[in-house]
Amino acid sequence: LVDGPTNTTVTYAGLAERVRRVAGGLTDRGYGIGDMLAVLAPNMPPWAGITLGAMAAGLAVTPLSPAFTEHELVRRVTDANATVVAAAGPLITTALALRDATPVREVIALGEACAGATSIFDLLATPPARVLPQVAPDAVALVPYSSGTTGMPKGVLLTHANLVTVTRQIAARIRPTAGDTVLAIAPFFHILGFTGLLATPLSAGATVVTMPRFDASGMLDLIARHRVTVLIGAPPMMRPLLQDTGADLTSLRFVATGGAPLT
Repeated sequence: LVDGPTNTTVTYAGLAERVRRVAGGLTDRGYGIGDMLAVLAPNMPPWAGITLGAMAAGLAVTPLSPAFTEHELVRRVTDANATVVAAAGPLITTALALRDATPVREVIALGEACAGATSIFDLLATPPARVLPQVAPDAVALVPYSSGTTGMPKGVLLTHANLVTVTRQIAARIRPTAGDTVLAIAPFFHILGFTGLLATPLSAGATVVTMPRFDASGMLDLIARHRVTVLIGAPPMMRPLLQDTGADLTSLRFVATGGAPLT
């Protein structure tokens, strides 16, 4: 994993260690099968560690948009019955406020310690979980929400088997390899971002470059700087590729888009 804005990297060995330490830390704190972790953060390397660690410990994960209003967050967290929230940056303060109006008992800061929140470094200081719980393939792993086009957004219960299957399906088309670099421009809280830009490339040993917020010039810069080979996103994100910006796009081998018209 590479953090686009800072170039901070996480190796596969480091990610595996983080996953087991997060799993161990959550287990030691009394969380496990039947609990729900909400993630309130932009695309960043810690997103992978906390999410996969929670799933390894038997928790389900529901991702939240950083753009949500307080009312939307309260409604979503309450509906998902999330008991712990992992948040980053200024969103930590927003997450702390949820404890008064939702089932949330604890906030994990994806960074330095913050008053009232548990630092992710406390979880990472926990010895790696030696024995992980036996999580059934049909146990819920991820609960993204529908877009709400036919009513209020509804939680979609995706099992571990669902996620493994869709990862294999996407990989069958993209055919990612360890030599690929994928730019994560779609947010991880969206199902496309989680499955297509995180789970699928990680399953193949590829590199994932995270972009916390989309902007056209930033995308073009990261494509050239990191020699990105795979780009997947919504049509508005693809339009800069069609403009004569002088950007170096020669590294791209696979571009996919959908969900709206594109000339």
